[in-house]
Order: sequence, then structure tokens, then C-alpha cells
Amino acid sequence: MGKLGADSDGVITVTDIVLGNRITTSSTNYDNIVLGLGNFGHSDWNSSLDGTSNMADNIVIGRNAAKDVETDTGDTFQKNIVLGKSAMMDCNPKSESASANQNVAIGSNAMQNRDSGDNNIAIGKGAMLGEASGTTTTGANNIAIGTTALEEITTGYENIGVGSDALEDVTSGYQNIAIGDEAGQKVDEGIYNIFIGKSSGGTNASG
Repeated sequence: MGKLGADSDGVITVTDIVLGNRITTSSTNYDNIVLGLGNFGHSDWNSSLDGTSNMADNIVIGRNAAKDVETDTGDTFQKNIVLGKSAMMDCNPKSESASANQNVAIGSNAMQNRDSGDNNIAIGKGAMLGEASGTTTTGANNIAIGTTALEEITTGYENIGVGSDALEDVTSGYQNIAIGDEAGQKVDEGIYNIFIGKSSGGTNASG
């Protein structure tokens, strides 16, 4: 299904490509590609869907991918690539009056509980998952590659974790690099650390 429109010359255009259900209809939601059930928009399809707008130029594929995204005037969810079941689900830029733009989330639950933040890359199941409730997740410019890499990230930024559980416990830490399974796993608020090799960093929490 596509959302049809027309340009000034009367040429018919398609502004969204949708296969599945639950894409929110709004004049500020456009140029999205959406494949999968229960994704991209508010969960209550029968409501007026107030506050769900400004979603554009996204690619969303997977069951419940980008489901329950909440935006409002001035908040944006744009130019994201979201692939995987529940990836970027519950993203809520509205809560921070901010944006969640130009992110890449690939894998089940990747970047699932993000509030806002731009230019993040999360590849792997649970990568950059974030806290389910009660914690604000706004970090930007992070890279997490591997199952549950940077899983607990909240406000941390410019971290790179490559490997399963790499920098798993980082919350507000920033500018850390960890390469290897479980590398820098226990670092929480640490900054300017480099860990290379499996389990490097051991139980070091502060960096």
C-alpha cells in the first residue's frame, strides 16, 4: 500500500510504501518504506494518534520495528534505518523535545528503548538496548556491533563497542573504545578508555 499524492503538475506520487499495518497517517509523515506487522507508529490504531508526526525518510522492516514512536511539533524521527523485530521500538523523542535521526538499528531489540539521540549505529541483538523504563536514553554518535554491545547506554556518547557484550554496562561514559567479546564490559561512567581483546578491562567499572 502506498500513500498517494500529486505534484503541482497533477502527476500522481507515492510518498510512503507500506506492507503490513499500523503506519500513522499525518501530513508530516512521508517518504517512508515500512514492511512488517505492528510497526511504525502508535500502538492504538483506533485512536486519533495525536503527537505522532514528523516521521520521514525512514526504512523500517520487521515486526514491531519502530512501534510506538512518539513525536510532536519540533521533535523528529527521520532518516533512520531500522531492521529487526522490535528494533527502535518505544523510541520517544517527544519526551525530550529532541530528535532521533540518522540512526541505524539492525537486529532484534536493537536500540529498542531509545528516547532520542542522533547518528548512532547498533548492529546485533540487543545492541544499544537501553533501559526499559525510568531512565533517559539520549546518547549520540555511538557505535555498537555485537550482541548486547553498549546494552545499558543512557547519556553516553561517542563510544565504540565491537564484540558481544563490549562496553555492555556503559551508561553515561563517553569516548571509550572496546574491541573484543566482553571488552570493557563493566565500564559504567568511564571516559577515554581503550580496551582491545576478549574480556580486556576485567571488572574495571570507572575507567
